Amino acid sequence: MEGRVKTAAPTRRGTARGRVAEASPIPEPLARLRDAARTGTYFECLGLAQDATTTEVREAYVGVVKDLDSARPIVAGDPESAAVLEEAAHVAADAFAVLSDPDLRLRYRRALMPVDGSPEH
Repeated sequence: MEGRVKTAAPTRRGTARGRVAEASPIPEPLARLRDAARTGTYFECLGLAQDATTTEVREAYVGVVKDLDSARPIVAGDPESAAVLEEAAHVAADAFAVLSDPDLRLRYRRALMPVDGSPEH
């Protein structure tokens, strides 16, 4: 055994089942929601027009929640992606809370208007 150098076994980041965890890319719906949450409006976060009905707001929110829930297992091993998912979930919940309430939605739409009062396109 002299002359042989024992090298350490390569370290592997494994999961509970022994599989090697790879850095998971952020799923497209999650990336879209993240980008809309950071730079867009609540309407863009839920993929809605500003004249969407309350029913459309609810349906869009339910769709976003389903997308987020389906992404949870994919990002479970990646703390950065999991944090993005949680941020997106909070923004989607805030968007739903504002847009599903007619009074809050009116105030929000007014806040989005440019100073000259013309509707934003």
